[in-house]
Amino acid sequence: MRKPALLLALIALATAGCSREPDEGSTNDIADRGSASTVQPPETPVAPASPNSEAPSSTPQPLSVRDLGLTSGVYAASGTTCPPAMASLATFDGSGFGSRNMTRCAFSPQKRAGQTFTGTQTCTDSYSKERVSEDMTITVAGPTRFTQSNKWGERTFDLCPDERLSDWTG
Repeated sequence: MRKPALLLALIALATAGCSREPDEGSTNDIADRGSASTVQPPETPVAPASPNSEAPSSTPQPLSVRDLGLTSGVYAASGTTCPPAMASLATFDGSGFGSRNMTRCAFSPQKRAGQTFTGTQTCTDSYSKERVSEDMTITVAGPTRFTQSNKWGERTFDLCPDERLSDWTG
């Protein structure tokens, strides 16, 4: 008689986990699966953005003379031919706008509105050798054309093709 009692105990143990009645606080019952009362997985913490991420910055990036998108070279005032007369030329070396009177120029744009850049240019005066600064506005019409406005007035310049300058520059 011990065998049937042992067999009944094993069957009871095996079927104990298959009860249709949920235990108090149980969330693993088949009837509960998929319902709103199931245990939700823990939230995954969100890692802070790395300094190299492409997240938008609330601090605007400072403007650079490269933002102008102009081609470096010798520019002639509109309406003149290349090579330009000395009075009608401007040079753009990627840093600033030089002339026969001003060399080693550096333009620092502080404000941009569309393709118009307002800033300060500092150059070496060709005669006195002193560093001189002036407020200036550059309006870019394309990679080879710009309008320069300063205390002396406004003038538009176009890039001279290199082949027209070879005889003139030596």
